[in-house]
Amino acid sequence: MQDGEIVNTTMEPITVKKVQFSDWEFDWYKVAQKPDMQVYALKADGDERGQGLISMKKEESNKAYFIDVVESAPWNNKHHKKFKNKVYEGVGVHLFAYVCKCNRDDGLDGFVYFDAKSKLIDYYRFKLGAVQVGSQRMYIPKDSAERLVAGYYEDKKR
Repeated sequence: MQDGEIVNTTMEPITVKKVQFSDWEFDWYKVAQKPDMQVYALKADGDERGQGLISMKKEESNKAYFIDVVESAPWNNKHHKKFKNKVYEGVGVHLFAYVCKCNRDDGLDGFVYFDAKSKLIDYYRFKLGAVQVGSQRMYIPKDSAERLVAGYYEDKKR
């Protein structure tokens, strides 16, 4: 939260309906229609709204998770025109941490990868410890993934 309070959260798989998330940047209905993708919502205790969404798929053959789309809710996005102040901080990083946790819990090699928007590459390097391996392809190395999981799931109860 803006006041620095840590709130408990849960991640829930969701089924996206065509009319949901109309104020969001991405068309989450189209995102959810992609093969093998599962959309998860980050929810804060006491608030049924999704604070952020992530689309991901487990790639057993690659021992990896691929992240397709990540987005903080408009009220948690400082760039959204309707909302001036964020309700919750750290939503995007929390979503990435969740995928790193899934990877670890599934006993995979700790490999999580995604394609970044060009303007976010430096942000992902700094916030996630991600490494760029192509023009926009990035991955989160195992040590960075472990730090994210520890920060969001072990060091503090969220």
